[in-house]
Amino acid sequence: MKSIFKHRRISAIVSVVPKEEYRFDDEYPIFKLTEDKAKRFKKMMSLDRHRIAPPDVCSSDLCLFGLKWLLNNGTLKKEEIGALIFVSQTPDYFMPPTSNVIHGKAGLGHDVVCLDINQGCTGFLLGLMQAFLLLEMSALPKVVLLNGDTCSKQMDKCNRVSYPLTGDAGSVTVIERCEAENPIYMDLKNDGSRHKAIMVPAGAYRTPSSLETLRLEEKEEGMRLNQEQIHMDGAAIFNFTMEDVPPQVEDILSFSGNTRESIEYFLFH
Repeated sequence: MKSIFKHRRISAIVSVVPKEEYRFDDEYPIFKLTEDKAKRFKKMMSLDRHRIAPPDVCSSDLCLFGLKWLLNNGTLKKEEIGALIFVSQTPDYFMPPTSNVIHGKAGLGHDVVCLDINQGCTGFLLGLMQAFLLLEMSALPKVVLLNGDTCSKQMDKCNRVSYPLTGDAGSVTVIERCEAENPIYMDLKNDGSRHKAIMVPAGAYRTPSSLETLRLEEKEEGMRLNQEQIHMDGAAIFNFTMEDVPPQVEDILSFSGNTRESIEYFLFH
C-alpha cells in the first residue's frame, strides 16, 4: 500500500541500550566452534559485540528510561503527549497492554491514547504510520512512538545461528505536525503466507505453554531450541531479502519521484 503523509515530522529520537556488553570472541566457545570456524563466522556475519538486558529488565523499562530522559531534560512535556504507541514482540504481559503500564509509570494524563502493536522488523514503520494517522485528530499535540525488544529472552545462549545476532534495545520517537509540507512516502506490504519464516511456535493460545514446549532439543551441534523460543528459517529470509526488497526499493523511488543518486542514505534492517 502506497501512501503520502504531509505536514508531519520527527522532532526527537532517543535510543536506549543495556549497559551489559558481550563480545563474540568471548562467547564463541559456547557455540562449539573451533577458533578457525569462529573467525570465519565472525567475518562473514560482521560480528563483534552485542548488548543483552539482564533478566529483570524488560523492553518497557528501556523505553520508559528514554521517555523519562526526554521529559526530564525538557525536550518533551507531559501535557504535549496525546498518544503512546508501544511496538514490541516482547511485552511485559499478555494483558494489560504494555503501553498502559508505561503510561502509568510515566504519570501521564487520562486523555492519552495508548496502543500496543505486535510487530518485529517492520515495527518502526508501522508505528510511524499509526502516529501519522493519529495526528489527524486535532486534539493530539504529539505522538510518542516506543519501539523496544529484549529478544535475548526468547533465545538460548547456545543457539549459534541467532544468538550472536541478537541485541536488546529501546527507542523513543516524538512525532508532531509541522507547517512545512514535508512529504513522506511509504510503501508497506504484507505476505502472511510466509509467517513461519520467523516465529515462536508455542507459549500463546494456539499451542499453550507446557513442560513439553519448554524442553530444549539439540537441532544440530551448537544449536538447541525449545518451542517457546524464536525459530528462524534463514534461507527463506535470505531469499526474501534478495528477491523482494530490491524491487520494492525501485517502486518507492518511482512513487516518490526520486532516483538512487538523489537519496543520501539507504538504511536496511
